Amino acid sequence: MDNPVLRGTLHFSFVDGDGDIGFDTTSPQQNTIFLEKYRYIDGLLTAVDLQVPLNYYVPLFEPEGSSKTLKGEIYVNDLDETAPFDGDTIVYKFYIVDREGNVSNVESTGDLILSNF
Repeated sequence: MDNPVLRGTLHFSFVDGDGDIGFDTTSPQQNTIFLEKYRYIDGLLTAVDLQVPLNYYVPLFEPEGSSKTLKGEIYVNDLDETAPFDGDTIVYKFYIVDREGNVSNVESTGDLILSNF
């Protein structure tokens, strides 16, 4: 019997004043988006030790016109949660690293209650 799988998409907006998000195809592929997964254990939000990191490559974005500022939306597809679900509630925290190595603010999905899906 197969275990049920919950599959989700992380969708967020960004503004980058320097216009240097992502990498072109001539650069070594580098991850741009980094996610960390958390669960509530005994009421405390605790990082999940993942076997495979949740890091994602973003292609080069080119600002249009004379302004370097980039605004857009990013979708990270196929975030999977496989049964049996350890705990009822998870949270993803995520951030972006640009080509200069600058780290964005860390944002959060808020509580995702698995039994609601």
